[in-house]
Amino acid sequence: MISDLASYGLEVAQDCAKENRVSLVKIMSSLLLSRSAADRNSKCAIACILENFFLLIDNKVETAMVAQFLDVIPTDSLKTQAAGLINKCEKKGKGPDRCENAYAFALCLKQNGAVTLIRAVLG
Repeated sequence: MISDLASYGLEVAQDCAKENRVSLVKIMSSLLLSRSAADRNSKCAIACILENFFLLIDNKVETAMVAQFLDVIPTDSLKTQAAGLINKCEKKGKGPDRCENAYAFALCLKQNGAVTLIRAVLG
């Protein structure tokens, strides 16, 4: 189940990168490596990815679908950690601009430990 979700996520990310005329490497580096804000195309590609997972609806971050993603996490402690992280960052994505909302939400996740959590889930 997790490998299927990861494969789908990669396919979505590639499609969104192409749609927004930005490389997947640039999107990832803007989130994981850069100390300055990402460019508009990268932010909009992130919005596209979140929209495909129903985490961005009507230009705002919505976490109602998160429960379905949490179900694939193998342990209760990791599920609790992931739910707390999502709840903490949800409010970051409530502004007027879809691309800025998506980027702010994704950046909050990264800054609060999402990368470590993902590594733990994927084992």
